[in-house]
Amino acid sequence: MTLWRGYLGVWEIKEERLYLIQLNAEFDDDNETTIQDIFPVFSDPVFAPWCTGELRITEGDQMKYEHKGFSQK
Repeated sequence: MTLWRGYLGVWEIKEERLYLIQLNAEFDDDNETTIQDIFPVFSDPVFAPWCTGELRITEGDQMKYEHKGFSQK
């Protein structure tokens, strides 16, 4: 399964650091895109230093859905 953007990332937290461990993507019709295609100079897994905020992981059943896209309001 991929998202509407065309890719799905699988992440892992190790020693309080966030890593991209798998990428499922098809940016063109016939070829699957891999982590090495996007990050050719990095080895697996790819450390994500660009993520500097707080990571929140929810638990339990969804109580309400309100679609706002990327809006913060």
